[in-house]
Amino acid sequence: MTIVKQHKLKDLVLDWATGAVYSARWMTANAYTSQLINHYEKYGWIERVARGAYKKPGNTVDYTGGLYALQQQDQLKIHAGGLTAMEYHGKAHFLQLGKRPRVTLFAEPNTRLPKWYSSTDWRIALEYYATNLFEGDALVGLTKKNCGEYDVTCSTPARAMLEVCALVRSSDDFEHALRLMEKIHDCKIQEVEALLKNCRSVKAKRLFLYLADHHDLAWLAALDDTQYTLGSGPRQIVTEGDYDPHFRITVPKFMQYENMNNPRNVPY
Repeated sequence: MTIVKQHKLKDLVLDWATGAVYSARWMTANAYTSQLINHYEKYGWIERVARGAYKKPGNTVDYTGGLYALQQQDQLKIHAGGLTAMEYHGKAHFLQLGKRPRVTLFAEPNTRLPKWYSSTDWRIALEYYATNLFEGDALVGLTKKNCGEYDVTCSTPARAMLEVCALVRSSDDFEHALRLMEKIHDCKIQEVEALLKNCRSVKAKRLFLYLADHHDLAWLAALDDTQYTLGSGPRQIVTEGDYDPHFRITVPKFMQYENMNNPRNVPY
């Protein structure tokens, strides 16, 4: 091996974050030719995760290591959101049990997961949504989660909750969202207003506010409702439910009992 190649290998290995996946696309863009990559793999200096992705020898990698490569190397607008982000922030209603926890990733419209990522068995149940749920400032409500020697981009609790609301399709989904909202008690007012302004889903916004109102969260009263719109006409969250005239959404019938047991509705 030439001195130049030795230096390139040294730079690559020394800078390689433990647990991170590196994409062949990034390596090629940084002057690591296909021949050089194959040479490194042949002699065990790097190990293949899948065709187009590699790891340091002996490293155990998970989906976050691959997500790091998608975000930081391939520059794809993908982030961990919804329930997954809530779990990152310690706000999940319950811990997922079992061998394949559900992981939710969001991306901008028409963003395709590289085959190396979608074909790798990360031992998760992956839910991937390439959607234009938010417009305007695409970075609002995004933050970083530390994963040891690398970070991944994820939703803040407020954005994650709006993403959860956008995915509600059934009474079970609704009840889960109801329990999750209990933990969203420390929101930043300006962030919530910006999220509501940029969120394109009227249904998600109304449900978000309905749940916050149900739990009597303190930040709700501080919102400036001139900063966002909630559309016109009713929205059906679930079928065969009860219509809430204030938020103009149809909610599950069990909310009658939830409201009866709500401390603020109990007479003293």
